[in-house]
Amino acid sequence: MLARAGLPAGLVLTVALGAALAGDAPPPPQPPRVGETLKVCDEKPEGTVSGWLRRAGAIRFQICIEKITGENRKPGDSFDLMVRSHKVDGRDKFEDADIAVFRRFAPGDRVEAEWFKDDNRPRAVTVKLTRFMPRQGALAGKVVGRDKDWFNLEATALPQGCEDLKGQTLNFNIQWVRNPDTRDKKRAWIQSPEQVKLFETLETGDLLEVAYKGEGGFRVEGLKKTGRAEGPKNPEPRPEPKEPKKDPPPQKPAPPKDDDF
Repeated sequence: MLARAGLPAGLVLTVALGAALAGDAPPPPQPPRVGETLKVCDEKPEGTVSGWLRRAGAIRFQICIEKITGENRKPGDSFDLMVRSHKVDGRDKFEDADIAVFRRFAPGDRVEAEWFKDDNRPRAVTVKLTRFMPRQGALAGKVVGRDKDWFNLEATALPQGCEDLKGQTLNFNIQWVRNPDTRDKKRAWIQSPEQVKLFETLETGDLLEVAYKGEGGFRVEGLKKTGRAEGPKNPEPRPEPKEPKKDPPPQKPAPPKDDDF
């Protein structure tokens, strides 16, 4: 395992990705209005689900369930909701109209959706935005899990209006960028070298302030370590109970002497 240098408290790291991504992706569409319901298709719903979006990709939502009908799931479970697709030459071809709807949402949004099943996958019928998460902003929390290309943050401070996510776990992944080495024909995209170095400095228990961008998942634009979470305090050792004093054994009477007769 490679040794990692911890990130000093107070150090601010900004991740510059704009140049690498410029022109690679179309600009995000206008988000729905809070309370607006977007129709995805005309299929008959088989169930409903409400919760917040852990991930909001162009073809798949991962919803942290608050309430659900039509499936035996528990609050807090993840529910994957897909756009429709059909087979072309044995491969899935996703519906452009459905993708256009999904792209209007972002991670952290709270939604209500109707769904049906096709090819044993839940597909969206309608999606309603019930609480908006800013597409860019700042939040804070504690690192509760990490690997070389992701970390999980237990949120403690969030943008105004999104306080319902306090205590929830947000997942941050390394951003993929265009490979600057145009001679490398096998890898058109690579993980951001700046973010690879940044993620290596993180440790479970770090307290962070994160400038984020909501793009499919939560992405890091800047990061500041503010301290370390205190571990659980060891309880004071209890004194060992003292054994109660035992009464001395009774003394045997002395044998009679000859003078006693």
